[in-house]
Amino acid sequence: MSHDAGFTLLELLITLAIIAILLSLTTMGLQSFFLKNQHTASVNQLLNALSFARHSAITRHMPVSLCPTIDKKTCHNEWNQGYMVFLYRTSINPVNAKDILAVYSRTTDTLNITNSRALITFQANGQSPASNSTFIFSTSHTEPAITTKIILNNSGRVTLDYIK
Repeated sequence: MSHDAGFTLLELLITLAIIAILLSLTTMGLQSFFLKNQHTASVNQLLNALSFARHSAITRHMPVSLCPTIDKKTCHNEWNQGYMVFLYRTSINPVNAKDILAVYSRTTDTLNITNSRALITFQANGQSPASNSTFIFSTSHTEPAITTKIILNNSGRVTLDYIK
């Protein structure tokens, strides 16, 4: 008596069901992982822009500003679209193209960035003389929602606050 080697239909269906369940669990975990990484990348990008603006003000011995931009030429109020660092002379709109030091593009569509100030200016000594400024990054597409605050104080220093 010989047995044919192979799988029965029932064994094959059970194996496929287990694989489907494992793939769905892995996909949900990966999606959350990617959203958290995008959030972190966006926070790091703004930290880099603030650091670069402050450093440029100190090394150039003149005011340098950071503002949100949509068209990479003029300042706007929408921080979600991107931002630019430029030499602050007298007028901020439109910014002279030769004064633009860096432009940072939007990193993700799933993140909301809010700040009450549309312009952050660092003086030649590295200080930001206006009141403290708080950037709030919020992601509602993850469970639990992720919220991070970047707090810029008058001395030009930055503090991170993670809210769970």
